[in-house]
Amino acid sequence: MKIIRKDIIPYSPLRKALGAFVILLLSALLLFLYKMPDLLFDRARADYYCKNLFGYVSFFGNMVSNMLLFSITENIVIVGGLTLIVLFFILLYMTIKRLVSGGTGKTGRNIFKLSVVILLILNILMADYQLMHGINYRRTPIAHELGIDTGSQRSYEEYCEALKWAYAGMIEARSQLGEDYNGVAHMKTNFGGAVYDANIVMDQVSDRYGLGLSRNYINAKPVSLSRYWSYTGITGFYDMLIGEANVNTDYLDITGIPLTICHEISHAKGYARESDATVCAILTCIHSSRPDFRYAGFLRIFLELYSITTEYAQFSGQELPTYINQDLILAIDRDMQAAREYEAGLADNFYTRMIERFSNKANDAFLKANGQKDGVRSYEIRSSIFIEFYFDYVKESSDDQGRP
Repeated sequence: MKIIRKDIIPYSPLRKALGAFVILLLSALLLFLYKMPDLLFDRARADYYCKNLFGYVSFFGNMVSNMLLFSITENIVIVGGLTLIVLFFILLYMTIKRLVSGGTGKTGRNIFKLSVVILLILNILMADYQLMHGINYRRTPIAHELGIDTGSQRSYEEYCEALKWAYAGMIEARSQLGEDYNGVAHMKTNFGGAVYDANIVMDQVSDRYGLGLSRNYINAKPVSLSRYWSYTGITGFYDMLIGEANVNTDYLDITGIPLTICHEISHAKGYARESDATVCAILTCIHSSRPDFRYAGFLRIFLELYSITTEYAQFSGQELPTYINQDLILAIDRDMQAAREYEAGLADNFYTRMIERFSNKANDAFLKANGQKDGVRSYEIRSSIFIEFYFDYVKESSDDQGRP
């Protein structure tokens, strides 16, 4: 009697058709989940979701992240990446071995099962991503929430007035900071203290301006491999699958680290667009009672406004403001120079440049895939946002209280 091996019994036509249907169904579901925000969420629905439901959806992931002192994201990338590499070679070896031994039937079934598992995992991850981040791209931009018209025209004198406000805030905050032996300002607390204060102020800013941010506490994590992050130019990363904010802490740049902490927390609290998260971070910093936060926030506004005011002056033949004290600016220049020296001290070779280019291209592609047509340029913000913020909120509030 001829014995037929089970592992070479072919699928029946019905089972093949059923298997193909399952693959197509899961693929169609994955495509639907990818397009779900555009198909089901207009701006009004996205706003409702972000302001009323997102905090509950992200609560579990935030809670798990808050319980652990280390970065879950970093460990998943390292351990998970190595595990996937090992599993890939094991699967490749088993497939080749099966084909060589003639077990094509069982190999086909294994490939089908593997395909189904992979598609199921991708569907779960895509659904999780859309709920934790993707839908948030559809919400009302923060400038519109503030009622700011970024297309309005302002005179040169108005630019100078807004610049003076930013300058005064920057100088006042810098004067309250301690310096190291190089004359470079440093943070008022450790990283954990900065994260705690950022959460409190961001909730206050959200209530004050009606931004509708999640009330969940976000324990932003310092990354152990921050030095290697620096080679890629990455200062922070929001893990949109578990709602974890990660920050590069290799160098606690006084001019940037408060903004980075607040930026990543803004993502975890519901603003997906990079420009929105940046504006939210700056508003948080300038409203903080911490001088290091206010310094970073007002410095960013000052640099933005100074650039456009200088261009305006050159174009119109105007004189630049004379109130800027060069001695005080020297202290700020020391802080910025220290950051530049840190970047210059990073290894610069073919491999680091390749990693940085790959990182930028990957991030650019990700942002464009989520509707941010400017890609990595979406991190930039229009200076007019702060000019209008000054006239709509700062100056108007001062006038209402009878102050000049």
